[in-house]
Amino acid sequence: STDADIFVTNLIPERRERVGLSPEALQELNPRLIYASLTGYGDVGPEANRLGFDHAAFWARSGIMGLMGEPPSPPPFCRNGQGDHSASLALLSAILVALRARDLTGDGQHAEVNLQAAGMWTIGSDIQMALSSREQPRRYDRRAPWNPIRNTYRTRDGRWIVLGMSQGDRFWGPFTEMAGRPDWADDPGYASIDGRGERTEALTAEIEELFAGDDFETWTRRLDEHGMIWAPVAELPEVIADPQAREAGAFCTIDDPVRGAVETLAAPLKLKDADIRPAGPVPEAGQHTEQILAELQLGDREIAELAVAGVFG
Repeated sequence: STDADIFVTNLIPERRERVGLSPEALQELNPRLIYASLTGYGDVGPEANRLGFDHAAFWARSGIMGLMGEPPSPPPFCRNGQGDHSASLALLSAILVALRARDLTGDGQHAEVNLQAAGMWTIGSDIQMALSSREQPRRYDRRAPWNPIRNTYRTRDGRWIVLGMSQGDRFWGPFTEMAGRPDWADDPGYASIDGRGERTEALTAEIEELFAGDDFETWTRRLDEHGMIWAPVAELPEVIADPQAREAGAFCTIDDPVRGAVETLAAPLKLKDADIRPAGPVPEAGQHTEQILAELQLGDREIAELAVAGVFG
């Protein structure tokens, strides 16, 4: 359509060219068009036409997978859609920037995101270290973390808690008070984060024994009373019932013509006084094909001929 604002595709470049949907072809018809492409590995380069999915391009090829899991266990697989969701937010940002650029210049843009680059962006600090050292950062080992109060510990009733005190020196004193271990505070070997790092295996084992001595509720109360940074390692039934997440708008309800009111995840962004809930459930494959073709001025006969020819899949 010559009056469309945005065209979004996940076709690899070779397939776009083959069916006449390249950026050049469409922007020749509509110079103001924002052409948005999401691929596995990018629009240029020797592997631009390689098919990519989130578990391969985003998780494995980006370097994330090789950093995950405790040695010597194999690196873990990713959950479904992690790369797709992250990359789609990047593409949204690119589209919004392109629209603003068009407001200023009048010209369309090609907004391009790929899964591999999106994955690399999420581990930017590790990538930067590798660029500087040309070495692989070590995989995390919870038995010997560089900072024992930035680690996971299991409580007596089998629950896991993650401690998140990255500023180890600032929180060390309050942590020893919370733990009821004044001897740790008095130990000169534990006075700095470097000292605790040098003796990390022994200290981590002691903290592990400490947390195993009381149940989850006791520890969460103590951690909050002493201003610690922590979170439960939540399982999904807890996540979807989390009162904080619900109050903050993590979920919304949409109307499904078959099932009625259906609860789903809301977008992870908010706009004041704007309802940005999904308009409805995900369309069925091809659900709106005839409607869209009719809007493009194709008649019933032309649409029927396309259907008979198998164009719609």
